[in-house]
Amino acid sequence: MPEISIQYAGHDTAPRATATKTGAYDAALGDNVICDTTGGAFTVTLPDVSNGQHGLVAVRLHAGTAAVTVDGYGAQVVDGAAGASVEVLGETRLFASNGAGAWHACAAGGSASGINYASATKGINTVAVSGAAQTIPEPGTAFYNDITLTADCTLTLPATTAGKKIVFVFRQGGVGGWVLTWPANTILPGGGVVPTAAAGAIDVFEAISVVEDVWMVYRPGANFS
Repeated sequence: MPEISIQYAGHDTAPRATATKTGAYDAALGDNVICDTTGGAFTVTLPDVSNGQHGLVAVRLHAGTAAVTVDGYGAQVVDGAAGASVEVLGETRLFASNGAGAWHACAAGGSASGINYASATKGINTVAVSGAAQTIPEPGTAFYNDITLTADCTLTLPATTAGKKIVFVFRQGGVGGWVLTWPANTILPGGGVVPTAAAGAIDVFEAISVVEDVWMVYRPGANFS
């Protein structure tokens, strides 16, 4: 797998391949953990970053069909949750510490030659019937959300962390005219943003968290029907 190099404060933290792991493993900063779950599922534990360490860990499911669970050290979280998973054969997920005792999953892909940002189809949350409420998953689990609106819908977004981004495709189902209610910690452009009302209309929305506790929502594309 080719190395991925990201600079943090002038230090190169490109993941380096480990020997193939077949059981529980405590990763170190800079590891590219190669996993074989032929013998069963196991857990990779990310290193302790409680002292503000920046760094990367990549986890790849190289062989086997059971999932690899990726947990934070102790109570340290991954995208606000206790952990994440690598589930698809050939998939690699990249984890970056935030310098504040937590981790973010920042890429997923299925390329045999390494991380392929364009092929992360696993990261699509498809909802064919929205109903009156939808809880949006963490972007590390599903970066894209393809939601067909079938009622006026109240959204619940994940916890905010500076640097998170979520992409939405909203489709007007049925007779159309369905509207969205965003969480209280959402900032909208002047006049707000609403889906195109026409039945069958398709709009693209994006939500970004630039600072803690706030989602900024905008619509880069409207009415693709």
